Amino acid sequence: MNNIEKYLARQTFLPPVFCDELNPDSGIVVTIPAYAEKDLIASLESLKACEMPSCNVEVIALINHPIHAEKDLKELNSSISKQAKDWAINCLLYTSPSP
Repeated sequence: MNNIEKYLARQTFLPPVFCDELNPDSGIVVTIPAYAEKDLIASLESLKACEMPSCNVEVIALINHPIHAEKDLKELNSSISKQAKDWAINCLLYTSPSP
């Protein structure tokens, strides 16, 4: 077990939320913590507009709230999550890899 796995084993109290493993060829992983982040799509658009590096890049948006959060915050984060998923699907559909 490597150091990250040991840390996660000690600190994690919920099951993993990622369905897919990270691409082992990724050279950069961008993590965006998002707590009631109404401008998440603007952040994603800014990243998309950047000049691509010579390595693969993965972006992970961590949309979160406390377990006992108010209903309106949970609904906001749910809406933001759906917007982010739709944005990502749209990017995959309309972005072709460079030759």
